[in-house]
Order: sequence, then structure tokens, then C-alpha cells
Amino acid sequence: NKADPNQTESEHNLTPIHVLCDAPYKGQTLTDRADLIHLMVKKGADVNHLDKHNMASIHKAVIHNHVDCTQALLEEKANPNIALEGDTALVIAARNGQSKILKLLLNNKETKIDVRNEHGGTVLHFAAAGMIDSPECVELLLGQGINVNIQD
Repeated sequence: NKADPNQTESEHNLTPIHVLCDAPYKGQTLTDRADLIHLMVKKGADVNHLDKHNMASIHKAVIHNHVDCTQALLEEKANPNIALEGDTALVIAARNGQSKILKLLLNNKETKIDVRNEHGGTVLHFAAAGMIDSPECVELLLGQGINVNIQD
């Protein structure tokens, strides 16, 4: 009688990995959460499962700026290009000025940087909009050779 790492709860269709990436940290460190993600994947957990709102675990980790969880998900082959309302994890990180997560995503060979959201905005548009708080995100994207003349 083993626990199923892909078991979802009925209200939001969340897996345990969703909860690890979403929940506030009460006593655990980020590293503890990352270690649990690795353990659950070893036991068969799906890191790309979408919840009721079409949100993957990577979206939750990025939204909450959980760097270690984001890194663990990428190491476990989470798809960084799954779109949530048109926005990928890269766009979410750029919009929120999360330069550490943005760097992780840019260093992941699977991450597409030339995507547009449903309104035509690019990751550079969102990084520029958040530049007052975090010019590092714009600098990281420019270092990737992104087209500075792209229009939305």
C-alpha cells in the first residue's frame, strides 16, 4: 500500500509537488523542498502535471520565487515552456524581476526565449516593464542576444 506521488486532491487537482512549490515555508528550508521534489520524481511523480487552472509546478515555484524548487524541477526535466495564460516561466520571472530564476531558466537548454504571450508581448517587454526594480533581468536577456527591436 504505497503512496501515489501523482495523487491529486479533488478541489484544485494539485499533486504533492504542486503543494511543495506553492505552500509557504513553515519550518522547512528551500533545500528540504527541493530534496522532496527529487524524491517524489524518483518515485514516479510527474513534474509537468497541470492543476485545475492549467498551472504546472514550475509556474508555482517561479511565482513564489522558490529558486531551489525551480532548480530541482528543471533538473527533473520540468518543461519550462508550458504557458500559463500565455506566459511561460521565463516571462513570469522577467515580469517579477526574479533574476536568479531567470538565470536558471536561461541556462536551461530547453527554455525558449523567443516566445510571445497571447497579447504579443515578449520576455524582453516584461523585463523592461519591471526594470525599475530589477535591471538585471534586462541585462541577462540582452546577454542572450535577444532582439532589442522586437515589437509587441
